[in-house]
Formats: sequence, C-alpha cells, structure tokens
Amino acid sequence: MERYCGEKVNMKIRNLLEKIISDKKDENWWKPDLFEIHTRNKIPKELKIIGKIPKESNNYNCFVFAFGLEKYKPILGWNGWDFQRQMDKNIVDLIKTGLLITKVVPQKGDIILYFTESGKISHVGKMKSGCNVISKWSWGPKIEHLIFQVPITYGNKVLFFKKPSNLVIKKLKHDLKEFMKSKT
Repeated sequence: MERYCGEKVNMKIRNLLEKIISDKKDENWWKPDLFEIHTRNKIPKELKIIGKIPKESNNYNCFVFAFGLEKYKPILGWNGWDFQRQMDKNIVDLIKTGLLITKVVPQKGDIILYFTESGKISHVGKMKSGCNVISKWSWGPKIEHLIFQVPITYGNKVLFFKKPSNLVIKKLKHDLKEFMKSKT
C-alpha cells in the first residue's frame, strides 16, 4: 500500500469502518434517524461527518457526490439506484477515452479513485486538500478523512484525477439517460 502525506495507515480503524458499514442492519448506515441513534457514535473521532444524510428519495452514493451530480434529480433515490451501482463502468470508460485525466499530486477538487485488489473501482471521493478527502460512503454520510481512513474493502490502491470537466458531467448525464431508456 502506498503512503501519502506521511499517513500512517491504521488497520484497526479500517477494519472497524468495514464492520460499521457492513452491519447486517444496513439501514442503520443510510437512514438518517437510525444513523443518529445507532451509528454516529461508532465513527472514530479521527473522521469528520459532514452534514446530514439525505432522505431516501434524494439519496446518492460516492460516485454521484464526487462527480457533482447530487442535485441532478433523475439520478437520486431509488429511481437512479441501478445506475449509481454501476457508475464504475462509466468511469472506466471516461478514463479509457481520456476524459478523466490522471494527476500525480492532487489538489482541492480533484478526484480520488480507490481500487480493490482485483483492480475494480470500489470508491471515489473529492480531494479537500493534498491529504484530506471528502467522500460519501454508499448512501450513508459524507465523511472527511485521510486517504486511507476508509473501510478495508475499498482497497489499498488509489489514483488521482483532475476535477471533472463540464464535458465529463454532460457525458455522465447522457449515459444516465441511455441507461434509463434501456430499462423501459
């Protein structure tokens, strides 16, 4: 695993985070009232919860957040859930076509992609600074964290990309429309 910003990776925290987000009672993670009752107090103090979890009809995952689509109604809630779950494929396409441009040293607003051992994109966030990330964990909260203060299943490899251009956002909206057409 690579190290960034002198970050000492804390496997105990990563495993704890995995346990929290993988709880069999997953509604405790993404339903706002249940999160406040059962989960908020389990989040390690090293991480900062940003804002509140959206209500079900307006919720979204890390891909939607990182690409700035959290106000784009067609992709939110259960209506957009199937598309949200497969957005990693769209991102791979954006990388292959050169629309997402890699970076070595990230800056505020750039994108960080996390990869599993098999090379699949597992998670995405926005860089707050060169060392801090803000990401949304599934339908749960947005969290500010260091690069590897994430659940262990998000993987040990990351790549950075320039902040998505307007062309990237248009392409993702187009892909959503095509995806929705294919479902009817």
